Amino acid sequence: MDLKSISLMQKLMNFTISNNLDHTTGILANYLLLHYNELGTLPLNQVTADCFVSPSSVRRFCLKLGFDNYSDLVEARLRNPEHQPKIGVTNLLQGAYHPAMLRAEINENLFLCFRSVSAKQLQFLAASVLRSNAIVLLCTRPYNFWLREFQNQMIAWGKPVYIWEEPVSYKSLIDQFAEDVCTIVVSPLFYLPSAYVSEMCSIRGKKFLIAHDSVVKDPMYPVFYKQYEQIVLLHFKSEKYEYMEIYGKYSIGYLFDSLLGEIIRQQIEDTHESRPEEDGEHADFQKQTGPM
Repeated sequence: MDLKSISLMQKLMNFTISNNLDHTTGILANYLLLHYNELGTLPLNQVTADCFVSPSSVRRFCLKLGFDNYSDLVEARLRNPEHQPKIGVTNLLQGAYHPAMLRAEINENLFLCFRSVSAKQLQFLAASVLRSNAIVLLCTRPYNFWLREFQNQMIAWGKPVYIWEEPVSYKSLIDQFAEDVCTIVVSPLFYLPSAYVSEMCSIRGKKFLIAHDSVVKDPMYPVFYKQYEQIVLLHFKSEKYEYMEIYGKYSIGYLFDSLLGEIIRQQIEDTHESRPEEDGEHADFQKQTGPM
């Protein structure tokens, strides 16, 4: 899949959040989301009639999303095989939503994630985050929503975190940070690294990849391997899209909670070293948290 097809749904969702739904942009974004699975058979004249807008308004809307026109947007949707209702029904019929199976599969994948990531990897990533003035997380649904809490926590610690679905639309913002940005590509569904190859070449600062370990089978792996400061390969029980749709997000939540803990630990250690007069207070904190 290409960047346009990967990011379409998330861009539409962003537009519904950031725009008044009575405004043309909000109306069109909401309408196309509600008819997302029908876009391949939804003609432009029906969109304009249902939304009470002109064809030129639809074209301006598409340009805002990064598409040349409505046809370009529809083609991007057709290149993305994601069909949530079908995936949901498939998973239901396989018993994936049964509470006992959910619990067992989540626990197993959390354990596999725990074994995939070494303490040194986590420490290095945390140190790189702390040395950066801004953190950019590049990911798609359903993982982006699980990273919001990490974003909130980091902002509270004085580190701005930006969560974007692709780098192209935000390239000028990323460039403002120059070498002081830490970019982390989060791709449990393994197709983002290939889609981001050319874009990542032009992004400065430190770059990290967190991906499904099956990414090593990608013919492009030797190419994008060189782009990253560090690659964290996560092992999951399965690499199938339907499976990862349910269970992958829990492992990402676990990983970023672990990363947050390591960042806080290093931050406290740095503060302690620069303010030795608070030694007693820091010792009390260490007793409460225990060794990392």
